[in-house]
Amino acid sequence: MKYEFRPVTEEDFPLLHWWHNQPWVADNWDGPRTLAQVTTRQREKMSSARDFAFIVCCDGRPIGYIQCQDCFEFGGGWWPDEPPGTWGIDTFIGEEDCLDKGHGSACVHAFAGKLFRDMGAKKVIIDPRPDNIRAIRAYEKAEFRAVREITTPDGRALLMEIRRSDWEKWT
Repeated sequence: MKYEFRPVTEEDFPLLHWWHNQPWVADNWDGPRTLAQVTTRQREKMSSARDFAFIVCCDGRPIGYIQCQDCFEFGGGWWPDEPPGTWGIDTFIGEEDCLDKGHGSACVHAFAGKLFRDMGAKKVIIDPRPDNIRAIRAYEKAEFRAVREITTPDGRALLMEIRRSDWEKWT
């Protein structure tokens, strides 16, 4: 399977809206969202120099979403102790027939590689809710390791990370 990450465009807003309202996404991404909420948030990302959003495609088919942030520059109470070179990611699989097939771990691993190669990342972090076992297992399969529980603006989270040197061992 080949994963590609293309920047979100306005044409993607209806698809993102639909995905955000699927139970497996809504349960872990602050509930269902209106099209207006999706549009506002994605337009903010499109104009940001530190917060980027992508559609995850597998063999050309859109299957999910991934966003990344330069942690050192991001602010807002997110990851205040992370050093320069740390990038944070958030992701979901939007298509139900793609759940539990290994796409989450494979695309997260591939996207971490993109951040290491293209953005000069030294470390990539992700922070699922501690009760989101499906996501935690996927990230562990992608070679992320649990660091500690933290408090984020969204509540409790399990901080997980992969360092460039660890990623290089597995590629």
